[in-house]
Amino acid sequence: MTAGPVPPVAVVSGGGTGIGRATAAALTADGMDVVIVGRRADVLRATADEVNGGRAAGSGELSWARADVSDPAELAEAVEIIRQRHPVVDVVVNNAGGSVPAGTDLRELAASWMESYRKNVVTAVPLTSALLPMVRRPGGRVIIVGSRVAITGGASPPYVAAKAALNGWVLSLARQLGPEGITANVVAPGYTADTELLTGRMPAERHQRIVAGIGALYADEICFRSKLRPDRPGGSLTAPEVAALARAIRGVLGEAVRSRGSSLRDLRYRDLEGGLGSYQGRHAVYDRAGEPCLGCGDQVVRVKIGARSAFCCEGCQS
Repeated sequence: MTAGPVPPVAVVSGGGTGIGRATAAALTADGMDVVIVGRRADVLRATADEVNGGRAAGSGELSWARADVSDPAELAEAVEIIRQRHPVVDVVVNNAGGSVPAGTDLRELAASWMESYRKNVVTAVPLTSALLPMVRRPGGRVIIVGSRVAITGGASPPYVAAKAALNGWVLSLARQLGPEGITANVVAPGYTADTELLTGRMPAERHQRIVAGIGALYADEICFRSKLRPDRPGGSLTAPEVAALARAIRGVLGEAVRSRGSSLRDLRYRDLEGGLGSYQGRHAVYDRAGEPCLGCGDQVVRVKIGARSAFCCEGCQS
């Protein structure tokens, strides 16, 4: 009896919560075996139990190893555990990091800058260095989760500077590893809600300034194109459905812009030059309750979501 193919392996630091957890879950759903590393065993264990408990056929397995990756002794123990489970690692995701408040006097100021550097740089560099002997050649991937603020500012100065340091390091790392067939890249997310970095720290009014929603008209059209009901809870979407939704957002909004928007029956909307939009002629479901669906011929229906209405085709959307 022959064994099946060995799944590719990823190691994700800071994998118990936030972006790291979401990354680990997505990679597992794509069929990779993933090891999450972090300081809190209870959080890592709960994440592994939850992700593994909902695994679909073809998904990989999520395991964990506890370590403060900025501590050389703890990191060495964790890397040995990973090596015993997975002698070859395909992807390293350096996600561990965090922000610290800037100090007021000189002593606190120096301490906050050193702590920010430890949290964001002296986590990624040792972990990557320790795992490099195990990274696949060619074909390995090193990913560093940086931040948009490294370019724009907009956060505490110690955090901005530490994330900017990662941008410089990855250039050197890519030059070092490129000849061995390993790529190294920084991914720089912007504002990401529901992470420990921001939970309880972001005033509601600032959240509203940063996050822009999509109006009901285009939301209905986007949901129809992605074959998703508008009342589906966001947490129920699979990775392929999220990808389909992202494609539909880009597609619908791009077409609407090229059509200069939608001027409805009241003709109140006009573009900056006073002209009418034409995208209303391409609406598949919005304000078409009782009319035949352009996809399957069933009737378009109106559904209530909180205080507003949405339009969808129950035959095409699930």
